[in-house]
Amino acid sequence: MNNYEQHTSNRQTPNLGSDVLQLMAPLDGDVVSLTDFPDHIFASGMLGVGIGFMPTGNLLVAPAAGKIHKVLPGNHALVLRTWEGLDLLLHLGLDTVDMDGAGFEPLCAEGQEVESGQPLIRFDSETILAAGKHMHTALIVTNKEAVAEYKVLATGTVELGVTPVLSFRIQKQ
Repeated sequence: MNNYEQHTSNRQTPNLGSDVLQLMAPLDGDVVSLTDFPDHIFASGMLGVGIGFMPTGNLLVAPAAGKIHKVLPGNHALVLRTWEGLDLLLHLGLDTVDMDGAGFEPLCAEGQEVESGQPLIRFDSETILAAGKHMHTALIVTNKEAVAEYKVLATGTVELGVTPVLSFRIQKQ
């Protein structure tokens, strides 16, 4: 039984109020600050605000409920639009776009509605590392103008679908 099956009772995204959203860990692993990523685009915050991970498992799950807005070519990344309107970029590894899909198995499709904790991508760390890529994985809110305030909730080791990692207060329209 994998972690997703073990924690199906925890699949609902905790909503802490009408304008606060809490995101759960999208994978098993260790928290890494985005500023420590060995890639300037992620480290600079240019893409948005968020958190990084060094995966220890092989499954990426939805950190919140919403709709798959985009699956990037190569299946190494996707954008999930939460029901609260945040665009979440989930990006597995660094420079993994060059792998043309090797090591990545999509478990979702564009336009699909997903629950928090639902599997999105299965990945093979050995294949990714053998290609000379870093496994640093990012969870970034790309439409940061929609965020009034955010807080990192996790440090150390996180468990997919179980550990709260970020909370966001949504900017009122």
